[in-house]
Amino acid sequence: MGSYTGSGVGLSATGDGVIIFNSTDAQMAKVSFGAASATNTFDNAQGLDSTTLSLLSVAGVNGAFSASTLVGSPAAGPLPAAVWLLGSALTGIGTLRSRRRHT
Repeated sequence: MGSYTGSGVGLSATGDGVIIFNSTDAQMAKVSFGAASATNTFDNAQGLDSTTLSLLSVAGVNGAFSASTLVGSPAAGPLPAAVWLLGSALTGIGTLRSRRRHT
């Protein structure tokens, strides 16, 4: 994972964006952002790529919700990772139970 530091780092200005690369430096996804709001995230429920996101999240639309005066959209993890994590947790629990029985 790379990083960037310095003055002006952020995603609050029109035209700021994010590019995601895989382990072989191939570009996997790229978005830039329109005018930001101090209280809302951007809605990308369609999973758009190589575009400028300008639609702000609205509570009750595409899973967005309000928390005090802020509105945010939930993220979704990829299913294969979730299944792997669940399998690893169950394997670990099984190993611990097995060790307790044999000691």
